[in-house]
This record gives sequence, C-alpha cells and structure tokens, in this order.
Amino acid sequence: MTICTEIREIPKVRFRIDYVVMLKDKMITTGYTVHSFINFQKMKPTRPPQDFVNLLISNFKK
Repeated sequence: MTICTEIREIPKVRFRIDYVVMLKDKMITTGYTVHSFINFQKMKPTRPPQDFVNLLISNFKK
C-alpha cells in the first residue's frame, strides 16, 4: 500500500493535505485533511512559522 500526499497551496492560517491511497497500481480511495496553526498562549489561529513556509516553498511543484 502506498499513500501519496500533496499540499497544493502555500499555507496561510489553515492548509489542506490531499491523499491518494494506492494498492499496487489500483487507487483505493482519496481524501483530505485540513490543518491549522494555533497560538497556544492566545488560543487563536496564527500564521505558520516562516521556517515551515520556506521549506514548503523550496519543495513546491510549480
């Protein structure tokens, strides 16, 4: 079994990860999860750390 993941947009406060689950050459299912960044001191959404964004940008498919 292989799980392929893709982040299609550079994240702001929230970002989505898309999944494709493959068994040999057959696609079994697709799905996605939505993630967010939280400032735990204020308990409010916040932008992602710049290091995280830079890592994604350096690996982002255009």
